[in-house]
Amino acid sequence: MNPLNVFRDLTGAGGRMGFFTLQTSDDIPAAPGCYGWFLPLWLLHDTLPDFLRAFGGTLNHESKSPDELDAGFAWDSVKVRVRRAFEPTLPPFALPLWDRLNEDESTRFALQQVLLQASILVPPLYVGKTDNLRRRYNQHTSPDGSGFNTRFSAYALTADLSLQVADLIFVCIRTEAAVEKALTEAGDAYRINSLVEEILKRLCRPPFSIQ
Repeated sequence: MNPLNVFRDLTGAGGRMGFFTLQTSDDIPAAPGCYGWFLPLWLLHDTLPDFLRAFGGTLNHESKSPDELDAGFAWDSVKVRVRRAFEPTLPPFALPLWDRLNEDESTRFALQQVLLQASILVPPLYVGKTDNLRRRYNQHTSPDGSGFNTRFSAYALTADLSLQVADLIFVCIRTEAAVEKALTEAGDAYRINSLVEEILKRLCRPPFSIQ
């Protein structure tokens, strides 16, 4: 038995992996699996620096207050508050190319298509594991249905980001039926689901998974 067989037929008709938006949410399987919420890279800003600051700030959002460091001296102490800063540098060709692509409607549309497809390559905003992917989607998109919705909506208001959870990309991988059956029969399905979720959090470091 080759464990790498899990990557066969992962996408496509009948595949276990899906990319869903609000318009296709009815197709989300009502089955166990893991999922992530991804930020669609819409062209919400005209300049490339503004675009990077808006989306980079969201992906690097820190929900907890910055730590305060205390440096002690003989008679005094100095307290320093530390925060992460997102200040990307760009190669010389990037700014003029961005401006040129945005001047024409057809090239701007093409750029938008490429950026939306590339959205799934950026870190997820939130990851989780559930016994019903469709139900979990509906919980997250309901204003009163999840802490993630509350946290993201509050941030979007302060950051002037005109997106709601329902505007994000829901990417999920349905647990293979044979695997779920084996886990359930062993009596450890819930604990393993929780374990996978904790592993994903630590590897992906999704900013809005922190409560």
